[in-house]
Parts: sequence; structure tokens; C-alpha cells
Amino acid sequence: MDQLKKTENLILLLLWVLSASTFTAALLTNYNLFNSDYVGIAGLLIVTTVFIFKPEKKIEALLFLLIIGTFNLASFIYFFNLVFTFSIGTLVSPGIQILSLLFFSLLVLKKKSKVIKIVRYFLGNTEEDKKQAFERGKNTFKEKFAKLSEEEINSRLASNLQPEAKQALIELKKEKNSLQQ
Repeated sequence: MDQLKKTENLILLLLWVLSASTFTAALLTNYNLFNSDYVGIAGLLIVTTVFIFKPEKKIEALLFLLIIGTFNLASFIYFFNLVFTFSIGTLVSPGIQILSLLFFSLLVLKKKSKVIKIVRYFLGNTEEDKKQAFERGKNTFKEKFAKLSEEEINSRLASNLQPEAKQALIELKKEKNSLQQ
């Protein structure tokens, strides 16, 4: 029962109920569904499979499904779905599906820390970004340590420091040695 109360499980269950009602009503009334409705049911099948076989990846899978649902590429309700579209001149944006946006917002609010980890993982840091961050940190430490004497630099080098701080101290020591010669 506790497993069912988890936000991601409730959202998936609600999406299945809404999709099942849509498909049932469409079959009974001979409605032609949109491609996005079929993408929605296929997405639900895939996400459900992920929930069963790879539960550690279920939030990622559900987030992806809700994102494509938010941009109306996957639909879960046919008859009472609210979709807002914006147009500028002749350009029309893909619609924003309110139901998916609400579920997406709920998932992000309830699982904020996990979502942040996922976003950081997907955006990632390139090696160049890491080098730039290291250089910025090193330069900050160099400014902070600029007025230290050689003895103070040596004592700080003996302590446990961040790599950026240690590199800044090493460079400052070299600079002071070259000035003395």
C-alpha cells in the first residue's frame, strides 16, 4: 500500500485510468484518435515496463513521458483535455497540455532533489567546464592567499586542502621563489 502512495506511482496510475477511459470511449463512439493518443499509450506501456524491470529509472522515464506530454506530443485524454497553443503571425507553437504540465509540476515539486540530480546528469559538465571551474577556484584562492609569507604557504600546503587551493599555493610559492632570485 505504501508503494502505491508514492507520487510517481500515483501519476502513472492516473495516466493509465485516464488513457483507458479515453480509449474505451473512443471505441464505443467510433472516434478517430490522434497520433499523439497512440504515442501516449505506447509511452505508458514503455514507462510501465521501466517501472517493473528498472525501478531505479522510473522517475527519469516518467519525467520524459510527461515532458513530451506537456508539449502535446503524447496525449492521455481525448475528450476533456485542455491544450493551449500560441501563435505569432503564421507560426503556431506545439500546444501545452495542461494535464501533463500539472503532473510534471507535481512530480518536480515532490521529487525535487531527484529531479535536480537527473537534470545535472543529463546536462553534464564537459571537461572544458571542469577546467574553467578549477581555474576560477584557483584564481580565487590565489587572491585570498596573495599576502601570505613563504612560511605560511608551507604550513598551509602541509594541511588538507581543496585541489584548487593547493594548486594556488604551489603557484604562489613558485612566484615568490622566482622573485627572490
